[in-house]
Amino acid sequence: MAASLCEQYATVWPDDGSRQIASAICTAESGGNPQAHCASCAGVPEDSRGLWQINTRAWTNFDPNALFDPAYNAQAAFTVYQQQGWRAWSTYSGGKYLAYMDGGGDGSLVAPPAPAPIVSLPAIPSITIGRTTVPPEVLAGAAVVAALYLMLRS
Repeated sequence: MAASLCEQYATVWPDDGSRQIASAICTAESGGNPQAHCASCAGVPEDSRGLWQINTRAWTNFDPNALFDPAYNAQAAFTVYQQQGWRAWSTYSGGKYLAYMDGGGDGSLVAPPAPAPIVSLPAIPSITIGRTTVPPEVLAGAAVVAALYLMLRS
């Protein structure tokens, strides 16, 4: 329900990919709760309200109580977007909204892609030359230098 509420009210944005971003920001900001209220988010004194968490201290032109109405909040958020862009929301700047991007704009949580597998290379043994032992990290460095030399030479 929460995600669909964000998607429903994100329709004030144009249908050019912006709706999906707006829906994801909404979900990241408020969890889709139109009554969400943050008086001190991340230790910063503010008074953010509604789906898109409009900060009434920064945006004094909006009716603070009306910001709990999803339609009013969406219009206010679109105004903020028109004036400041997506960076007005810390969930955008910090990338938190990306967890709610799924290609369908419904704001549902999507698992991040699996990390690339770690390729392990065979261990390089130490080599002893006379009384001197050459450690693996020196040998690896020497191998890189040799490979670069060969590449440059050809």
